[in-house]
Amino acid sequence: DEKTKARIVENLRKMFGPDVPEPAKILVTRWGSDPFARGAHTFNRVGVSTGTQRRILREPLDRKIFWAGQATAGETTSAAFRSGNRAASEVETALFP
Repeated sequence: DEKTKARIVENLRKMFGPDVPEPAKILVTRWGSDPFARGAHTFNRVGVSTGTQRRILREPLDRKIFWAGQATAGETTSAAFRSGNRAASEVETALFP
């Protein structure tokens, strides 16, 4: 986990400069090797609409961090793939307005 944290911080500092702080804590999931999980799937909290939740989850953070994946797009692999294209387009727009 420390090696993973070091790589993440290194990449963030390359992107955003040396002032990126060390994270207080990280959580590295290993869904693929967990014999009880064997993967993961998001779900909505009771009473929260799917569209609202996905819209909130895909909002960029400070126009610097962009989100993609199944939780932001839909319940299929192709929806997750399309969300990656959407996020890449958002990055491009942020970098080259």
